[in-house]
Amino acid sequence: MPGFTPFNSNYSDLSDENGYQFEFRCDICGSGYRSEFIRSNLGTAGNLLSGAGNLLGGFFGSASRVADTARDITDRGARDEALKKASADLQHHFTRCPRSNQWVDETCWNEERGLCINCAPKLAAEMEAARSAVELQQMREQMQAQTVFAGDTSTRATVCTNCEGETVSADVYLLTDVRPALLPLPAFAGLRVDFDQQASELLLADLRSDKGMEWVPQEAWLTKIGIDVDASTLTYDLAVDASGFGRPSVVDAGFVLPDVSGERGSIPTGDIVRWFGGLGFVAVGLGFVAWLMRARPSPGNAA
Repeated sequence: MPGFTPFNSNYSDLSDENGYQFEFRCDICGSGYRSEFIRSNLGTAGNLLSGAGNLLGGFFGSASRVADTARDITDRGARDEALKKASADLQHHFTRCPRSNQWVDETCWNEERGLCINCAPKLAAEMEAARSAVELQQMREQMQAQTVFAGDTSTRATVCTNCEGETVSADVYLLTDVRPALLPLPAFAGLRVDFDQQASELLLADLRSDKGMEWVPQEAWLTKIGIDVDASTLTYDLAVDASGFGRPSVVDAGFVLPDVSGERGSIPTGDIVRWFGGLGFVAVGLGFVAWLMRARPSPGNAA
C-alpha cells in the first residue's frame, strides 16, 4: 500500500525511534514550519523493555527484541499517519502559486497580485531597491566629475615632508652568481659596501641547511650594503645587475621615468643635478691626482 503524499514535497523527516516530526519549507526562501512531535507508543515500550533487558536480561531481553520487530513492521503506517496530520496542520501556512506551482509562505506571497514574488515582485520592495541602485549610480557619476586628486605624477620619487631629521638604517644582502653592478654608486648615494667578495663554502652550506633554502648554489658572490641616510634624501631605489655585463637599470634605480607613452624616458631634474654634481666631483678629484703626479719631482731630479 503506497504511503501518504503531502501537499508539498519540500519537507524534512525529523522522526526518530521515539516518535514522528516533520518540517515543511517555503520553495523560495527556505523558511519552514515544524509539526508537533508525536510520540510512538511502540518506541516508548521498546525503550522500557530494552532498559529492563540490559539490567535483567532473559525474558525482558526477548521482549525488547519482539518490540523492535513489531515497531519495524508497524512503523510505516504510524509514520504515514503522523505525516498526514503534520501536512494538514501546516498547509495553511503556505499558498500555491498558480503560475509557478511553488508552495510559498506569507513572506514570499504577493497578496495583491495573487502570485508568488518570483512571478509578481512586491512593488514597494522593488521600488526601494531601484531607488538605491539609482542613488549609487548618481553618486558614482558625481564622484567621477569631481577632482579628488591634484598631486604631481610627473616624477617617480616621493619625498616625505614629515621625515626631516629621521634616519633610515638598514642592511641589504645580495647573493648572486657573479659580482653585481649597483646603481646608484654607493659612494655617491650615502650607501656603504660592508662586504663584497666570494661567499665561503661554510656559509653557503649553513644557508643551504635551512628549510626551504635548497636553492642556495655551491658558489656565489656575497654583497652586504649598509644604508644609513637621512630619510628626506632617500629618493631612489637600488638597481642590481647580476648578469656580469655591468648594466644596472637607470629606470629601476628611479633616475629615469619608465617609458609609458612610446617616447624615451626622462630624467627628473633633481636627479640630473645630483648626477652632474657627482660627476663633477669625480672629475675634480681625478684632475687633482693628475696634477700631483706631474708636480712630484722625479728621483733623478731630486738627487
